Amino acid sequence: MNEKFEFLPKLAQSVETKDNQTFTVKLNPAAKWNDGQPFTTADVAFTLKTALHPKVETNFKLIFIEGLNAAGKLDEGKTEISGLKIVDVKTFEVRTKTPVDPLIFKERFGTKVFFCHSIF
Repeated sequence: MNEKFEFLPKLAQSVETKDNQTFTVKLNPAAKWNDGQPFTTADVAFTLKTALHPKVETNFKLIFIEGLNAAGKLDEGKTEISGLKIVDVKTFEVRTKTPVDPLIFKERFGTKVFFCHSIF
């Protein structure tokens, strides 16, 4: 966030929503890992599925995402997050259980989910 309390993108190029429940995130096309490999939505999916597995301890508190339980985790035996849709290599969607203010989404998802940087 800057001094005006505006979210500044890091890995995300944009976040858009029409209904405050489905958020479309477009990754910066120039985003790369520190080894020079492109950062893609496959990395997003892998990170989320791993971190939200019921046996993995993380600081992610994403209980508002569709498909996660009251602890913000996948239920035992589940491997897919119903609220995560990979659109293409640079675009993904996150669907919440109920409408969420875009600023709250950015704060709770964007600044809490860490890859090599926060996404926003």
